[in-house]
Amino acid sequence: MATIKVTSIAEPTKSNSKFTYTDLRLDLEFDYTRNNEFLKRKEIRDLKLDYDYAAIRNSIFNLFNTVPGQKILNPYFGLNLIQYLFQPLSEAIAEDIGNRILKGINTFEPRINVRTLQLLLMKQTNNI
Repeated sequence: MATIKVTSIAEPTKSNSKFTYTDLRLDLEFDYTRNNEFLKRKEIRDLKLDYDYAAIRNSIFNLFNTVPGQKILNPYFGLNLIQYLFQPLSEAIAEDIGNRILKGINTFEPRINVRTLQLLLMKQTNNI
């Protein structure tokens, strides 16, 4: 199983200032806004949002898990990584996956500047 770790982006500490980026939470959880601070009563039901680091993480997650043509208003969005799921892995295929990731992030996520991308091809031994 492959894992993707973004080590160069540190999750910022929370502050009371306004956020730079906002996006819907992927789980589509509900939250409440408070209109009457004196009574502290929950009044309006709304979707939870993710901010800054979490919003960018959600965007990358969506990019990796979307097949081009699946998003109606942007049919070119997505990386189509599912095509490699049950294929034998070689250095050429790993390079193709890396190139797709770089091209997709550079095209669809302008908030990220990829400096390096390292792909590790791990060989599995069959010890029974």
